[in-house]
Amino acid sequence: MPSASDAALAEGVAAPDSPAVLALVGAFLASPLGRAELVRLRFHRDPAELERLQRRWSEARTWLERRGGFGFGGLTDPGDLVRQARASAAGLEGVDLVRIAEFLDAAAELREGLLAPGAAEAEGRESWPELAVLAEAIPAAAGLRQALRSALRPDGELDDNASPELARLRRQRARQKQALESVMTEQMRKLSGEGVLQEELITLRNERYVLPVRADLRRRAAGLVQGASSSGQTVFIEPMEAVELNNEQARLLAAEAAEARRILQELSRQVAGAGGEIETAARLCGEIEFEAAKARFAQAYGGVAAEFTAGPAVLELQNACHPLLLAAQRDHPERSVVPLNLELTRQRMLVVSGPNTGGKTVVLKTVAVAAWMAQCGLPVCARGARLPVFAAVHADIGDVQSIQQSLSTFSSHLLRIRAILAAAGDASLVLLDELGTATNAAEGAALAVEVAAWLLDRRAWTLISTHHDALKAWAAEHAEGVMNGSVALDAQTLAPTYQFRMGVPGISAGLDMAQRLGLPAALVDGARQRLGAGEREAARYLQTLQEQLAAADARLTQARERERAVEQREREVAAHDRAYLEKQMAALRSDLERRLAALSGAAEKQWRRELDELRADFTAAQKKKAALAEARMKREREEMFRKELPELRPAPAAAARPPRVGEWVRLRDSRTPAQVLRRLDEGGYEVAAGVLRLHVKAEEIAAILPGKEGRSETTDLDASSTAMLELNLIGLRAEEARERLQRFLDRALLQEAVQVRIVHGAGYGVLRKAVSEELREHPAVAKFYHPPQNQGGQGVTIADLR
Repeated sequence: MPSASDAALAEGVAAPDSPAVLALVGAFLASPLGRAELVRLRFHRDPAELERLQRRWSEARTWLERRGGFGFGGLTDPGDLVRQARASAAGLEGVDLVRIAEFLDAAAELREGLLAPGAAEAEGRESWPELAVLAEAIPAAAGLRQALRSALRPDGELDDNASPELARLRRQRARQKQALESVMTEQMRKLSGEGVLQEELITLRNERYVLPVRADLRRRAAGLVQGASSSGQTVFIEPMEAVELNNEQARLLAAEAAEARRILQELSRQVAGAGGEIETAARLCGEIEFEAAKARFAQAYGGVAAEFTAGPAVLELQNACHPLLLAAQRDHPERSVVPLNLELTRQRMLVVSGPNTGGKTVVLKTVAVAAWMAQCGLPVCARGARLPVFAAVHADIGDVQSIQQSLSTFSSHLLRIRAILAAAGDASLVLLDELGTATNAAEGAALAVEVAAWLLDRRAWTLISTHHDALKAWAAEHAEGVMNGSVALDAQTLAPTYQFRMGVPGISAGLDMAQRLGLPAALVDGARQRLGAGEREAARYLQTLQEQLAAADARLTQARERERAVEQREREVAAHDRAYLEKQMAALRSDLERRLAALSGAAEKQWRRELDELRADFTAAQKKKAALAEARMKREREEMFRKELPELRPAPAAAARPPRVGEWVRLRDSRTPAQVLRRLDEGGYEVAAGVLRLHVKAEEIAAILPGKEGRSETTDLDASSTAMLELNLIGLRAEEARERLQRFLDRALLQEAVQVRIVHGAGYGVLRKAVSEELREHPAVAKFYHPPQNQGGQGVTIADLR
């Protein structure tokens, strides 16, 4: 019995080109953790595990589309640092501990990003349950994260508050330094006045404060010599008045260094103690990144999740492509890749024939790579894939000549085929390219038929490419278990079209190709005469069949093109109708505005003149009242104008049906969605729009919104609409926080808020900096600041709105 899984590149499971395919997937990995998971990739045989793996990357694709994913490039591998913390008594340096802290922060951010609820019910963890299981298993390590964050600065230096003793020593050293600098300044002024100093400068030598004294006047400066310049013209003197102060400074420096070493060693011991949790977090982060890389590969290469047939086994590929051909097309867009459509249900063997360079080998490789990718939990490059669960993949493809072992191409093929025949069973996928070549044609054909019959008896899933007519004929005679297939040839140019056709054998067209390429006609005719009558008749029949199939394909393509043209025309007509209506509405609005300006111009000039005359004698209070009166008059004038010209206003579209209680609606002249609370006796409705409750008439309801749309518009404000509006950004990435903050500010302005509160946490200040930049650039923000410590301090920003 084979094991539940094997290494993806192990002998007996690896498909042709599988290392190159893995390199394509690896290009979407950004961290060493994800690349380690790629190296550990397994070929699985358990159907339940295979379905779970396909679900995981499909969920990762949903996560990427809805949340934008995660920046895995910042994830580092903490394994070496954990091992160093365990093994070294000296512990880790500050910068190494910061790397551990940054990894733990990134792991926590990834965890929260996957587990955080979405703006709508269907946008949260319920949409990616398999990934949520991985995220929940990431250890929080909250205690270690807090200890590292509070003790270390981002540059790896210890914070003053790393310990009470360190804080005391640094305060004492600061006072000592101040006293020392005072004494040194006094001595510098004294010696400078005596002309002893080389220059007025306090510097350090041997970690002690000194003064630069002229060498020829050295005896006039009492103190200890701590060094001399390279020219010998300056000696560095430590004044006697500063000796004891320098001694105390040195003692404090030594004590501070000892305390710093103790703190780093203690933090290193905590890292070593949490080493298992850190390693688990690293492994899970790598797994999640690998799933995200599979999803990005699927987006780039058109990948789908394979289905594994539980009942009668089926091998079906719809529009499948070899990933390496798609990669070549990405580099050379002018190249086209012809997809493969293939289905084996009753039969388990496919014999593929056709011309040289027509794509027979590509058919075999595409099937093998699709099956291997599916059982490694990778997306399959196809529109659809239904596959059996294979126990092994065996392939004999390409030239396997071995000069070192004195084996010819034919001998090498025979040895490989012998091994395949010994291992193949009913759960094996076998690929045999150009079976029976490189030897006598008749003997090779006979051997090919017998090998195929052997594999058919063992019910192995088998794909064979061939030029042997005998093998094609044998396949037609055993149609209950064998299917013929062919790669097409252009009947006019004899160039391969790479189209694969099920159910019909192909033609090699060797003599036609020779004639087309200019070999003497007499030579080609002579070769045709050497063929038997049956062979010539079979070749003509296959040629006619291929031409008829090509004509049918051409007619089908034309029909599809006509269908697409009709659909495009329908879209253009619909777009034209919409554009015409919009143009009419724009003209109506323009006419309305012109008439408004004409009717109000004279009246406006008159009351403005009167107001200007009155303002000359107004006090400040009277001017304020006048401004209010001006605004009121303008509103009344516009309202009167609207009543005078009802025929010019476009009739508003009414809701298609009366709204129900609980539904979200859009009101006229308001962008804020409202929820229907109850129906009023007089026929209107009571609705909640943000913090307001309104009574509206039925005709004031413009449209009924989908349930999720109404809620998503007000999520940030409804949660905190009782006093000051508040937005919580903790756990978000900087870019996501910026977008959320912009929407929040727009909605706050709609509710006429004058002050908002943004919670971003302290941490290393990434979110705080992003919030500050966004508020500084927003035109509606008058000022912003952090509240007192008991109200959030550096973890909160208050913004006053204009």
